[in-house]
Amino acid sequence: PAATPLLFDVTRYDLDLRFDFERQRVAGVVTVSARVLEDGLRELDLDADAGLRIGAVWLERDGSFPEDPPRALGFHHAEDRLTVLLDRHYGIGETLRVAIAYAGRASRLGDGVTWATLGESTPSATTMAEPFGARVWVPCHDRPDDKALWTLRVTAPAELEVGSNGVRVDRRDNPDGTATTMWASRYPIATYLVVIDISDYRVAEDLYRGLDGTAAMPVQTWAYPWNETRARTMFASTSSLLGLLAAHFGEYPFLDEKYGNCLAPIGASGMEHQTLTSVAGGDGPGDNGVLDWRSVRYLDVHEAAHQWWGDWVSPASWKDLWLNESFASYAELLLAEADGRLQSYMAFDDWRGWFRGPLYDNPEPFSATIYSKGARVLRMLERLMGRERLERALGRWRERFGGGSATTADLEEVLEATWGSDLSWFFEQWVYGTGRPHLRWSWKRAVGPAVRLELEQVQTNAGLFRFPLDVEVRTAAGRELHSVEVEAVRSRTFEIPVDGEPEEVRLDPDHWLLAEQHPASAPDLDFGPAFDGEIVFPPVVTGGAATVRVPVTNLGGSVLEILGSDSTEEGTFGVDLGPDGLALDPGASGELAFRFTPSEVGVAHGWIELDTNDPAGGGVAWVELRGAGVTSEGVAVRATGRVRWTEPVAVGSAAERLITITNAGTEPARVTARIEGAGFSLPGATSMDVAPGEAAPVLVRFAPPGEGSFEGRLHLEPAGGAPVTVALLGYGAAAPRLAVEPGVVLFGIVAPGEERRRVVRVTNRGQAPMTVSAVSVEGHFSVAAPRLPRTLGA
Repeated sequence: PAATPLLFDVTRYDLDLRFDFERQRVAGVVTVSARVLEDGLRELDLDADAGLRIGAVWLERDGSFPEDPPRALGFHHAEDRLTVLLDRHYGIGETLRVAIAYAGRASRLGDGVTWATLGESTPSATTMAEPFGARVWVPCHDRPDDKALWTLRVTAPAELEVGSNGVRVDRRDNPDGTATTMWASRYPIATYLVVIDISDYRVAEDLYRGLDGTAAMPVQTWAYPWNETRARTMFASTSSLLGLLAAHFGEYPFLDEKYGNCLAPIGASGMEHQTLTSVAGGDGPGDNGVLDWRSVRYLDVHEAAHQWWGDWVSPASWKDLWLNESFASYAELLLAEADGRLQSYMAFDDWRGWFRGPLYDNPEPFSATIYSKGARVLRMLERLMGRERLERALGRWRERFGGGSATTADLEEVLEATWGSDLSWFFEQWVYGTGRPHLRWSWKRAVGPAVRLELEQVQTNAGLFRFPLDVEVRTAAGRELHSVEVEAVRSRTFEIPVDGEPEEVRLDPDHWLLAEQHPASAPDLDFGPAFDGEIVFPPVVTGGAATVRVPVTNLGGSVLEILGSDSTEEGTFGVDLGPDGLALDPGASGELAFRFTPSEVGVAHGWIELDTNDPAGGGVAWVELRGAGVTSEGVAVRATGRVRWTEPVAVGSAAERLITITNAGTEPARVTARIEGAGFSLPGATSMDVAPGEAAPVLVRFAPPGEGSFEGRLHLEPAGGAPVTVALLGYGAAAPRLAVEPGVVLFGIVAPGEERRRVVRVTNRGQAPMTVSAVSVEGHFSVAAPRLPRTLGA
């Protein structure tokens, strides 16, 4: 979504959070310090997932009236929005500090806290948040352009280690068998880069010595008991990789803190949390995640590079995500160059032969385009500007926007200022545009001696491109490298003087240019102007079939042969070539009939490999295919007929279930959800769009109003389709429930040496007896409690 203007700037978060592994719940207080950016601010709009229970909100400090005591604030919490109702209108530049008490499972569809048991008995909790998941586990201003300092006090079982951003300040054991670990950042962090990792970790430490050779920063590896030796070996080169990156990008930006790799049960191979990258660590002994790879060096350098690009300079909006991933992927190319395998690495990254969509605001934000194409685009900038000048520009970009966020336009401005020339043409065709040049060329000897190069841009699915082009000429005297400037015209002839009689000509021998090129005499397969690499079939009823015909043309100078094909999903996707394949004379066109035959409901995805005599791609052309299998025409919504909460839910608490609905029809479904039944509610979205063959989750909360069984109904009403009802069944169990009144104890201003007392009433509002065994306070407070333990009746 488009970013709205900032009405306030969060400057600091102070988080005090307890992890309950037995109940898989978190509970704590986050204090949000903010500076007002717009006059008349009366509401503080924060992000907080519907699955979090907000207990209380209070104004801890008003910067304009620091002598005022704290006071409770009203709030509204609906869907994923927490609106704090401030006590007055705040003006530009004023500051305030608001505290929020909350609790919940803090987990939703891979975002927030991942609760896991590794192997047979090792507990684990880790947070993941990119792009919009921080709100799932902590109320915050969840946008990448509002970075803040963080202090995190995390309480967890004492036998476990807690890792997080920045530096560890303290760890203290508590009487109840837990320990509280405190981490603090000295540099601002975007919310999606904040992490908490908790498990039975073994921490190994190396040193990175800065560019001046004197600084000594810890480089950590957080691993499990069963793979700590393997992890140390696999990540042994992390310090040297930081040195490689610093040589190109400037000093490591968080030199006063640390850098680390922490194994965690995450779905992605890696996630660049600031100063402590999470890497996939598997599910326990026998499954070690990325440690089972032959090498993690390229993953390691990619995630480490994010500390510069993504963490230190963050994207101003998610439309600018390529500023993260393209730069980290460019770092992989720098490593490949150092390893002497740059050309093969680039060829592997471009195995498809196409990239879909632009770099900026790509509709598939984590596609190969923003990774691999972006890295090649930065390498083309290096060719255009020169490495020294490009790295000087990146240094200026870092100095200007480090610790904050930047846009694509900001990058273009800094690059132009450093290069001293306009780059709008480059950004229009490579960042905001799509496709790549498709070059057809030939050469002949000319008087001089010289090479006469005939060059034509024949791409049909993109506009014309402007670029510098290296031309290698081999003569009897040796190799000569020349460069020509290609303008955005369809064809051009270049006369290149050489020192000897030319014998061989190669274009772009070092593969700077992201382009497809063919000698004019070779066969040349083209899929036409509408093709972007993917074929999307219409929804098909299972047992049926659909065919999409794609026009193909031979743009080359000799017969094109498509000799055969192979499908990654044999039986589901295929292409009809006939027994003899397809042959096209120069300039001739034909059709390829791709077919989709689904056997089950849902979205299917696969690839077709076409074997050809086109020299591009080694004679292989890849086509991506996607389709949806359904059961009937029109709108047909499906869902599980009955959902039961398998474990009793304590009265006074709540438990949530995700119910998956599927559109098994051929038409898109707009589904509205409503619920009935005591104790059942919909804390999340109540309407959703579900494409044919796709599924969507509905979050249902059960908070039993009493002891015993409760029944409810979830009604799903698709526009233009038959309604579906899901039966809900839950059981409320008698349990004690602690209530403390007031929730915020305000002492006001107390003179030194004086004492002021307040009474706090502890009540059991549950349906089973509750025993209070201990009462403790922290800070400059003391407590006088009745004789304990004491049992409070229901």
